[in-house]
Amino acid sequence: MEQQQCPAIPEAELDQISFQNWGGLLMGTAISTPDSTILQHMRTLKGLGAITLDVIRYVKEGFGQPLPERTTPASLVFTPDTDQEGFWYSNLYNWPDHTIPGTHSGDTFNLAGNYCRFNHETVTVASAKFSGGRMDYVGGRQTIGTLLDAANISVHRAGQVYIGSSAFPLKIGAVAGRVKLNGTFTNLNGRFIGKSQTLLGTSATVPAGETLTLSGTRVEFGWDGPTGGTLNIEGTLKLRAGVTLRVTDNYYKTAEANSGEIAERSDGTRIGIITDMYDTAGRLCLGPGGNWLAA
Repeated sequence: MEQQQCPAIPEAELDQISFQNWGGLLMGTAISTPDSTILQHMRTLKGLGAITLDVIRYVKEGFGQPLPERTTPASLVFTPDTDQEGFWYSNLYNWPDHTIPGTHSGDTFNLAGNYCRFNHETVTVASAKFSGGRMDYVGGRQTIGTLLDAANISVHRAGQVYIGSSAFPLKIGAVAGRVKLNGTFTNLNGRFIGKSQTLLGTSATVPAGETLTLSGTRVEFGWDGPTGGTLNIEGTLKLRAGVTLRVTDNYYKTAEANSGEIAERSDGTRIGIITDMYDTAGRLCLGPGGNWLAA
């Protein structure tokens, strides 16, 4: 390796800090063997974020500047570094101890009213607070145990966000990617269009004054699995561009409903009266056991 701008490190030591050596170290083989390739190691990992962090850690440790390690949960406040891309979640300089939330699964974070973009990480945090901020998911996957206040979330490209529960207003706009709401959500306001996929859990309520909009022939919204759940519409449900409301029972029979009608499963079980529905598509797909309730 040619030595440039590293006068304090012996050249022989620099020669040991190579990606070939790193690949061999990870694979447990000599660098001269065909098996010691970084590509092969990458194929064994689940996320690009983990690979990137490993590379950075390896190089910085070789130059005597190891990344800070943290083995205990932390409460982190997003503090944008305006000199170094102050909007990325993955930018260590945007977090006070130079570790991102999710380094430990018990972490919690606060956006402190800022805009933050989540790109390629695969992380889990115990809770999150937005304080008027917004999270934009464009890649990777973040799992949040619970939301501690009102949240504003946008999802597109290949972004994914899984949320356990929330008793606070949750506003979501998704044009692609995946949203998974696992538990109970008492105040949902969402616009799901394009190629987005949203999976519901135990219970989700669209309260009076709020709107749930599904638009497009490729949007998917409903339950995945045998148990289903409940979608409570106390506000407005808007289905745009060719409405299909699909209610499926355990025998996979389908009933389609129009505004003003009583929605029933094929076995005669009453679902609710469809009111205040804009029949201009999307699809509302309810798996076996799912319920759609209208005010």
